[in-house]
Amino acid sequence: MEFSYETFSEAWTNSLRLILSSGEWVQSERGQKTIELRNVSLIALKPFSEPRIPDKYQFDNDYIEVYCNSFFENNSVNSISHRLIKYGVKYVNQLESVIGKLKTNQNTRRAVISLWEPSEDISSQHPPCPIVIQFIIRFDKLEMSVILRSSDAWMAAIPDYIALTRIQKNVAKELGVNIGKYTQYSISYHIYEFDVMLARDSFL
Repeated sequence: MEFSYETFSEAWTNSLRLILSSGEWVQSERGQKTIELRNVSLIALKPFSEPRIPDKYQFDNDYIEVYCNSFFENNSVNSISHRLIKYGVKYVNQLESVIGKLKTNQNTRRAVISLWEPSEDISSQHPPCPIVIQFIIRFDKLEMSVILRSSDAWMAAIPDYIALTRIQKNVAKELGVNIGKYTQYSISYHIYEFDVMLARDSFL
């Protein structure tokens, strides 16, 4: 299902209303109960339009900043930094590679970054939630799509978007193009049982 709005805040807000009213109760791999929607696309047509953080989001700017920084710190369980620039046994700099590919041919559909490392993640207790990033240029705008295997809709969807669009902004600047739409596609989009009451108090 798709939630497409000018701002990510609007997409997130409407997705939360649906998950709380129509989500299915399922158990996570760790035995925690969650209420879930599957195959959810949150699309921000103008990803840097305000408000970037919804009024109903319950976590402060300090939490968001710590979370975002953890994406790019090598010693963090949330880090994707080494996967961007030192992926696999050959240490491929995927970010540099996709920028080069887009500079060479703006029509390419191969500007893809893989964040899933089977040798680490199959047995890991903390595999990354975002697993694929793809960039595509259309009408002189850099669009970015991210696939997440799992997304905590209540706590993590907003800081994921804030952190990942920083990459989009930096790549667009490097290419000298404008920023296009941002898509955050979650295969499992859920709220943990212990957060449901607070979320319902905020939305319903």
